[in-house]
Amino acid sequence: MATLSELQTQLERLQEIRAKGVRELEISTGTGSHRRLVYSSGAEIEAAIASLQRQIAAAEGSKVNSVVFSTTKGI
Repeated sequence: MATLSELQTQLERLQEIRAKGVRELEISTGTGSHRRLVYSSGAEIEAAIASLQRQIAAAEGSKVNSVVFSTTKGI
């Protein structure tokens, strides 16, 4: 399982690529290797962000109070 700082770093990187409109991300797995993630849609990125927020909240011992969804028509 990833450490709290690794989860926070992954969350920051996902939020950055969402803001830039990019759908690919390369992450360090913690074992010295790297992994490339390719998301097929903005909704998939949002789901990954929400999942990371839940994992961070669980690691910190707190609850996520709200989840914000951002959608587009894909045009």
